[in-house]
Amino acid sequence: MDFDNIIYFISILTLISIVITIRYSRIFFFINIFLFTLYSAYFYYGLFYQREGGAVMAWWFYNLIFTTLHFLIIIGYLIQKKVVKKN
Repeated sequence: MDFDNIIYFISILTLISIVITIRYSRIFFFINIFLFTLYSAYFYYGLFYQREGGAVMAWWFYNLIFTTLHFLIIIGYLIQKKVVKKN
């Protein structure tokens, strides 16, 4: 598996989880989709167009960290909404 495929997979999972949040809060959805688009565009631009001196690994790493953290926050939000909804 190519390293870029890991980023694509986590980005797709994050995007799907953001879309699922629209069921619970439109404001949360729009804030997250804006933030995801903003930092993803910045990091993907760096990943594909700023490859001087091995910088691609730094762009890849920062994209991985931000996207994984964002995914975990959204999953935590969804779990919290499910638990609160049951009570």
